[in-house]
Amino acid sequence: MVNLLPTLTVGIPELWAPEGWMIDIHAMVNDVAEYVPKLIALRPHMIIVHAEATGDVKTALMQIRQAGIMAGLGAI
Repeated sequence: MVNLLPTLTVGIPELWAPEGWMIDIHAMVNDVAEYVPKLIALRPHMIIVHAEATGDVKTALMQIRQAGIMAGLGAI
């Protein structure tokens, strides 16, 4: 299978949602420790991180849940 779509990277400062919308963030990042605190600050409904990410994925998932945000684990 050939990927015909370009890869698009959106930085955390570029993330937004209309007021009142419930959003989920699928974070395809390497170092979860670098991104999870910044994503928690956005207060989404759910944050999904990849099992393949570097760092302590289990701790990242626990931090997300402790912040009152649903946490998910994705795999490719």
